[in-house]
Amino acid sequence: MKIYTRRGDSGETDLFRSGRVSKDHPRIETLGDLDELVSWLGVVRAHNSSEVLERLLEKWQRKLFLLGGELASTNPEKDVSERLRDKDVGELEVEIDWLNKPFSPLDSFILPSGTPCSTFCHLARAVCRRLERKIVALENVSPVIRAWVNRFSDMLFVLGRYVNTLEPPKEKS
Repeated sequence: MKIYTRRGDSGETDLFRSGRVSKDHPRIETLGDLDELVSWLGVVRAHNSSEVLERLLEKWQRKLFLLGGELASTNPEKDVSERLRDKDVGELEVEIDWLNKPFSPLDSFILPSGTPCSTFCHLARAVCRRLERKIVALENVSPVIRAWVNRFSDMLFVLGRYVNTLEPPKEKS
């Protein structure tokens, strides 16, 4: 099977069961940001040293694939069998609380810095916030998706802080 189809050479692509659209269609732009976020999580995984976080990161990448299936359809209630649910938002909140447990409440902004893994978490967070802005602009998107993506950017912020506790940043000379 060839990887190329030549169907996109004209600047159009397919939405799931929703016909062809321009590659600069807002839904395709949103899916591009989602693809970038999933890829940044792959970078985080490549720099992660914790087995527990490895399992979480893989799970989150899979959740983002579910989200992509929903966003690729203009009628996900009809077209998509496996979707994000309220329980997924609740599960993410439990994970955020667990990762945030060692920290005192913040009383100021923090700079995205530290270990390479931490800085990649912060880059993923910035992409997630861009994705969230694009999702808000789309029609026919589940409120669960909006809530989950909003929580996920919080998760990436906390994760960026947390991974610095696992491997403190190297001192600069």
